[in-house]
Amino acid sequence: MNGTTDPAHDHFFSKIGEPVPTPTSAHVSGQEDSAVLIRAMPSLTPTEHARTTVTHSTVAPLASLHYGPCEEMFEWLAHFEPLELIDLIRSGKLSPGNMTFATEIAGASFSTALAAGILIPLLEHEAPLVREGAICGLAYHLDDSHCREAVKRVAGTDDSVGVRSTAQDALEYSA
Repeated sequence: MNGTTDPAHDHFFSKIGEPVPTPTSAHVSGQEDSAVLIRAMPSLTPTEHARTTVTHSTVAPLASLHYGPCEEMFEWLAHFEPLELIDLIRSGKLSPGNMTFATEIAGASFSTALAAGILIPLLEHEAPLVREGAICGLAYHLDDSHCREAVKRVAGTDDSVGVRSTAQDALEYSA
């Protein structure tokens, strides 16, 4: 494979099969290599392959083969493979920093019901950074009473000053 030991990387790409070679700037700029990258995208149909051009967002999951999970990969998953993003968030395989990005993107991308089901349980996560990311994701849904009450609870009771402050800010800006 590519030598990565990132469990989130392994989780995402285990369902795709053997990955293509690590993309480089030459892959993005070369016409033949761009076609290879397009054919490697797992969720695109042959018709979509023909209409798709290589952009940063379409290369992001493939670039993560080398660099690991990133915001662009989470955005791509939210748009093209939302169930994969949900599985990745729930897997516990992301670092707290990557989990923060993934949860905020999930909140920005998903319906209130789906976001609440994924993010509210993460308000109990052991890592303060993950709790902050869950709050940032829930901030998109504070018009929902269930989400608002969960963030209010955290604003008043969380052990971390940073998490409480993030929750208070989210509530203040949504009012």
